[in-house]
Parts: sequence; structure tokens; C-alpha cells
Amino acid sequence: MNSCMNILLDFGVKDGFLSQPKFTFIPEVMLLAPKLCPQVYKKVIRLVNSPTACCGFCSYIAIGATYLWQNDFACFQKDDILETLEKPRGFDCVDEYITDLAGFDHTKIEKHLQTAAVLAIGNTDNVADNFEKCLETMFCYGMTLEMNRLGLK
Repeated sequence: MNSCMNILLDFGVKDGFLSQPKFTFIPEVMLLAPKLCPQVYKKVIRLVNSPTACCGFCSYIAIGATYLWQNDFACFQKDDILETLEKPRGFDCVDEYITDLAGFDHTKIEKHLQTAAVLAIGNTDNVADNFEKCLETMFCYGMTLEMNRLGLK
């Protein structure tokens, strides 16, 4: 685990989204990060041209993937999980769809992920060369948030 993730985990505890600063993961979900993060980046950058939003959306997608892994594994196993998550409301509303699906208060999680994204970008070494790593860290952070909400360890 990288130092950026440690900073995010501490922030998650401080902000009340995590019970402890512990990185937890589901291998099947974590393996999606290298495939999904570039796809999310391309879609978000066209919509709002914001690196911070790209990071936040990677967390939302991870929250949705983790939710499906736990609650609808058949849906999780579909070939294009990003399409599965964006289909109900479109990509520009995928964040609201996922927070409704998972049961997060949208206003609170949005503010939390915006701050987390700023922390991630600010604490990634040479972020210009490692932005993909930053996106994947935010993806993994979103997975950890949802696992904590679900009570998974």
C-alpha cells in the first residue's frame, strides 16, 4: 500500500466514512482498476475536464462495483461493469445512481470524495507521470469505503 492510500484512510476515519484506517479489498474488484480507470478518465475529462473529478468518479465506480459484487454477483460478472453502472441514468449521473444504489448520502460522499481526490493528487509523487496510479488509488479507496459500509473486513 502506498503512502497516499494511508493519507486517504486516515482522512476516511477523520471524516466518519471508515471505522479504522485499514485498507481492505476484494481481489475481483481490485483487478478491475487497471481496465476501468482509463475508461472513466476518458469519459470524465470530456464532460468536465477536471483531474479531481476523474479521481472522484473512479471511487464512485469502485463503490458501485463493490456493491454489485456483494449484492448482485451475476450483474458484477457482466463483461462491461462500467456500462452496467451507467446504463440506468447515463454516465453524467452515474455518481448519483451509485450513491442511491449503495445508500450513501450523496451530498456527504460527494464532498468527501472531492477532498479525498485533492489529497490523492497532492500526495502522489510526480503526479503528472503517475496520474494513472492516482486514479487506481482512488478506485481502491472507493472499494474500501463501500466494504466498510457493508461491514466487510
